[in-house]
Amino acid sequence: MDMSGPKNKRRSISLAAFPELNPNPIIEVDSSGAITYINAAAKRLFPDFEETGAASYLVDIEMIASGLRQKEDKLHVREIRIGRLWYQQSIFVIPGVDIISIFGVDVTKLKQAEELLLDDRNRLNAILESSMDAVILIDGEGVISYFNPGAENMFGYTKDEVIGRRLHDLLVSEKARSEYLLALPEFSKTGLCRVVGKTLELGARRKDETRFPVEIAIASMQIGGKWHSVGTIRDISSRKKPE
Repeated sequence: MDMSGPKNKRRSISLAAFPELNPNPIIEVDSSGAITYINAAAKRLFPDFEETGAASYLVDIEMIASGLRQKEDKLHVREIRIGRLWYQQSIFVIPGVDIISIFGVDVTKLKQAEELLLDDRNRLNAILESSMDAVILIDGEGVISYFNPGAENMFGYTKDEVIGRRLHDLLVSEKARSEYLLALPEFSKTGLCRVVGKTLELGARRKDETRFPVEIAIASMQIGGKWHSVGTIRDISSRKKPE
């Protein structure tokens, strides 16, 4: 087969040009850690490794390469931070020539989005954990998956005692239990039932079997493709006493 034809020459030229045209940094080093190749994108990003501190872009490369040489899978992927920027590196050893190639992709925007999401999650968790109202999350079968400190104080159970158990077996009064159980099948299919989106007054039951009136607002949401409901519950015993 003639490998010197025009098509193969064009292909060779295209492959040779790929690293230089790639907008992401590509760096190659030898087994001693010396740089043997740096593409145009990497030169723009790291004009001077020593002055910019971007030498950390290659931190532990020799150790990673040493591990890769002992494995069948010659690829290692990691994330590394350079100043304010984050890069995902694909590191692999080229067999035969013992050259280590590092392909980088700027994932700064993705990391910033993850950090914002984590901040939002931490903020929401702080609100839920400090709320005096009870906040309880259950799935379509009525199994409890979240039980905040407000719920622990209100019902007398610790979260470890209730997580994984059915709400209606623990907290719902006998009077409300039958209606609750009838609504579960429809809710698990559609996320809808007559109590979703409403604020209701119901009877509740503590661990010590005492009954007390509560006001509960219920909302539905999908988690992992399945319907869940979250209830925000307030003890209204003091309000009901005058009545």
